[in-house]
Amino acid sequence: TNFRNRTYINLYNVSKRQEIYTLLQDTSSPENANVLTGGVPVLREKNIYSAIGRSVQANDLETGKLLWRTKTEWDFTVSGIIDAEGIIIGNNPDGFLHAFDSQTGKLLWKVKASGTSRRPFYMNGVVYIV
Repeated sequence: TNFRNRTYINLYNVSKRQEIYTLLQDTSSPENANVLTGGVPVLREKNIYSAIGRSVQANDLETGKLLWRTKTEWDFTVSGIIDAEGIIIGNNPDGFLHAFDSQTGKLLWKVKASGTSRRPFYMNGVVYIV
C-alpha cells in the first residue's frame, strides 16, 4: 500500500501482531485530498475522533465504520481536537474555538478564542489555550 500523502486510520492487535483494519480517509474533496490529520486522534468509549482536512469525524473504534463527519470552514491541522466530557473541541486558524457533539457531530457552539492554533487543554470544566 502506498501511504505517501494519504491519511489512514489503522487498528492493530499488538498481542496477536495482526492488523485488524486500515481505512483510507476522505480524499474526495480538494480540501481533504492528501492532508494530514490535525494532531492526535481522540479515543472516547468505543469511538475514535479525528480532524482530517476541513472536517471532524467519528469512527467506530472496533470496526472503523464512519459514524459521522462534519465539514468545517477551516482545518484543525495544528491544534487538533480534544474531548471535554463528551464534547469534541478544536481551536483553528480562524481564531474560533469550535465544540461538536460527540454522538452526532453537530456544531454546538463556536466562540472567539485567542486566535492561536495551539492545541487546547481541558481540566475541571475549563478549556485552556496556552
